[in-house]
Amino acid sequence: MPSAAMAGVLGRMILVRLSVAKGPIARDTLIDALWEDHIPESVESVLNATCSRLRKGLTEIGLDGKEILISHHGSVEIQWPSGAQTDLYLAVDALEDAERAMKRHDFPEALQRAACAYEISQLDVLPGIERIWINEIRDRQREVLERSVLALTDIWYQLGGMWESLAMAKELLVISPYSQPAIQKVVRAYCSLGDVLSAHVAMKGFKERVQQDLGVEDFHELEDWFKDLLPDMLIAGNDLSDTESKFGTTKTTSYAVTRTSQERFVFPPGWKWSVDIGPSLGETLCEMTHIGCVVSGQFEVLDASGYVTSYGPGEAFHIVPRHDMWVVGEHELVTDGW
Repeated sequence: MPSAAMAGVLGRMILVRLSVAKGPIARDTLIDALWEDHIPESVESVLNATCSRLRKGLTEIGLDGKEILISHHGSVEIQWPSGAQTDLYLAVDALEDAERAMKRHDFPEALQRAACAYEISQLDVLPGIERIWINEIRDRQREVLERSVLALTDIWYQLGGMWESLAMAKELLVISPYSQPAIQKVVRAYCSLGDVLSAHVAMKGFKERVQQDLGVEDFHELEDWFKDLLPDMLIAGNDLSDTESKFGTTKTTSYAVTRTSQERFVFPPGWKWSVDIGPSLGETLCEMTHIGCVVSGQFEVLDASGYVTSYGPGEAFHIVPRHDMWVVGEHELVTDGW
């Protein structure tokens, strides 16, 4: 319907409230939903006039307004034509279909249904309007969004789409920033792509956020899980002659550095190898070779002889084994390789 045919904000609210009701609701209930604590004295005449305009608008788009928007015995109801679907319920049904498909390992079907739920759950419901019942609908949408992102993360992982799985996992972490399953899926995707460095950085950021915001200090279970997840070849050193990791992820090797096409590595301010990675590997110095170019930010490298080298934007680096490295300044470091 054109917006002009919806009888303004009030008409839009009536259409939505009655569409999600799945049956008639009392006029008093509808009035409370529309105006809450600010009911006008002429509320009956305003409601009647708005419903009349809505019936006219429905008729103008080829429907029978009088048969769709019905008032009788002190109640109001919308009866959409056969085959009409309400997005909210369509998203819920699609999500449940996706979760059932995942249980029977039909991941292509699960992908299609979860994507449907994901797309619908991102739509705005009456943007700019605040009512208790509208917020309840938004809460239901948020739940569908979170579950659909969770499903898509696992579906893409099962289908071998690691980049897609990583993107969904990152979105899940935005939706639920303190969720351990969310950070585990982010880390799992990074490790499957051979990017253990980014997995470490993501893990560190998660622990710092939870510590600062929630006061949680115990991460032993999460850290033990992470150590078990790390590919053995990346813990042991730099032998990347095999193109398939135990996760089945294809890698390319350049000067003994695992690199992913068009990938950029981001290090947060204050990051230091001997603090953030070394302890989990039981090492004081990094035994890997790194090459690349600084996109932005600065870092310094301490080699085994005690010599410190600084690198800044636009500078190329070739770092030999047995070194420590840290980010300098208050800005993150971004490189095009590692």
